[in-house]
Amino acid sequence: DDGVTTVKAVQVGSTTITIENVSSFVPVTTATVTVLSATASENLVSVSRMFVVAVTGVSYAVSSSDVSLVTGTSSSNNSTVTVTTSAHHIFNAEGVIGQVIALAQLSNGRMFDLSFNSGLVVSVSGTGSGSLWTSSESGQGWEVSVVTGASSVCGQLLTAQWTKTCSGTTSVISTGSGSVNVELPEPIGVILTASVSEIAHSSNAASVVPVSKPTVATLTAVIVYADGSQRDFSNDGRTVLQLIEGSDIATIQNTNQLVATSSTNSGTIRVRVTFP
Repeated sequence: DDGVTTVKAVQVGSTTITIENVSSFVPVTTATVTVLSATASENLVSVSRMFVVAVTGVSYAVSSSDVSLVTGTSSSNNSTVTVTTSAHHIFNAEGVIGQVIALAQLSNGRMFDLSFNSGLVVSVSGTGSGSLWTSSESGQGWEVSVVTGASSVCGQLLTAQWTKTCSGTTSVISTGSGSVNVELPEPIGVILTASVSEIAHSSNAASVVPVSKPTVATLTAVIVYADGSQRDFSNDGRTVLQLIEGSDIATIQNTNQLVATSSTNSGTIRVRVTFP
């Protein structure tokens, strides 16, 4: 039902497995047949080592000498498509999430994917504990994310354990570590803007037709980083907006809303933004 076929060994020996598939990627008139060999052995294997990596994204590129094949309009059965895949490891902002990939290398040379194994346990170790957080959901594997207030840090910050539970007792089959590079750009400036340049008190005649001046100005605070990126901190709890002029005629409400408090007085309002 889930499209997964499992091959289970029942005794020692060798056999062949034939897989027949009609590709849906391009129109073809014949099926693709793949023959695999399978060997069942009674020799026990052990875990040589574990590989642990964190992937924040995957990109791919498709190329072919036959352009119509890439677009799915080719009727040729002999053209070749090349797919290049790249995994990314970019932890450059708070809230970035990476999927943890864990592989066990067995003594017979085979690799066993543990990424979604129920016995996998992943934690943050060392200096990464203040900048990273790991979490998992049943059947979804483990994720590692950059926490709020994180600092740049790098090294073998992930520890993964392959565990098994028997009769209520949990034991560790193997342990591995993985590198994470949290590289947060330095902030170099802040841009503070208001949605409108003038506001009126809600009871002032200027706030109604035909003048219709707005009664609220929304303040937007954007931090500029050394790598050229920008991030809106207007609703971030760490952003502090303070009136340094005009506190007798206006106030700041709901984090970043500038509201007039006087229906008769007018003047200039100046706001300062700081980040503790």
